[in-house]
Amino acid sequence: MKNEELTVQEFVRKQKLLQKEILTPTELAEYTGFSKSYIYKLTHLREIPFYCPRGKLIFFKRSEIDSWLLQNKRLSRHEISEMGTQHLVKNH
Repeated sequence: MKNEELTVQEFVRKQKLLQKEILTPTELAEYTGFSKSYIYKLTHLREIPFYCPRGKLIFFKRSEIDSWLLQNKRLSRHEISEMGTQHLVKNH
């Protein structure tokens, strides 16, 4: 019974996290699966969008993180093939 309670509590906590728009580094680590140290490294290198309203604490906007996570898409073989077919049809 105790394990089931923890599972329900964990589920509720994760649902709350998914509803938040502004995340702390700890929440972002849980959201992305990245370690906190890697997140801090990304902020130090300015490779990830973040906010620093008082100079020390940092926050992340979940919608911006989602966009950042989805950049540099790699096309599947099927998508590449479809693009090639469309190009051939268009140019011939």
